[in-house]
Amino acid sequence: MENMEIEKKVISIVEDFLDDENVEINKESNLRVDTGINSMVLISMILKFEDTFMITIDDDDIPKMITVNDIVTYIGGKLN
Repeated sequence: MENMEIEKKVISIVEDFLDDENVEINKESNLRVDTGINSMVLISMILKFEDTFMITIDDDDIPKMITVNDIVTYIGGKLN
């Protein structure tokens, strides 16, 4: 799967978890600062990434996922 395809899916998933439809998400978006997503929502989002991409995300790696691009890079690494 290409990074652009992963990025589109990740952005779509992040947007599904947003309370504010006016927040624009791109690959540089910081999940906590730009979106206001809290820890509980982040965990649900991580589970959705795992289901969508059929991967397992290690608990120790979650704090490293700060931006959308971090998630795309992580998932890309798991898929390749």
